[in-house]
Amino acid sequence: MAQKTDELDIIVSESERIETLTGDLLLYSRPVEIKSQEFNIRELIEETIKSMNLSAKADVKISATEGMKIKSDRDKLKQLLLNIIQNSYESLKDRGEIDIKAAVVVNALSISIKDNGCGMDRETMEKVFKPFFTTKVRGTGLGLPIVEKLIKSMGGKIEIESEPGMGTIFRITIPCSGD
Repeated sequence: MAQKTDELDIIVSESERIETLTGDLLLYSRPVEIKSQEFNIRELIEETIKSMNLSAKADVKISATEGMKIKSDRDKLKQLLLNIIQNSYESLKDRGEIDIKAAVVVNALSISIKDNGCGMDRETMEKVFKPFFTTKVRGTGLGLPIVEKLIKSMGGKIEIESEPGMGTIFRITIPCSGD
């Protein structure tokens, strides 16, 4: 009976993995339609973190002005935050920190996501936005290409700073109108 349970667990796990891959492929291959709306950026970041159920191994700090509203595509921004924060979380060893800062500077939303995880070498950083490139055993290699596609479709840019053993910083700038 235990063997059947193990086999069912594998089937469920693989089905979930295929579903994730299919969703990522569809998201990556479809044209991006931007739907701007006004929302509170701090609330969106907090909602994103809460939806991820991160374990105690991550100490997440958020620095964003209370009540700071912007006008941009809320759903696209949440998706790209999910992907980057998930990468940061997975890069942490036993225990680590993820520091998220958001501000509006000259009608642009600036977000930095910094972790003290394993970091990346230059060769890896040059490949992270290429579809299907991954350093993870079970990764699809579409998370960061999706992030880049969403940011570009919103008229923004993304920069990475990383060093092996020292962590990674993702810096995102997206045009928006602030409060």
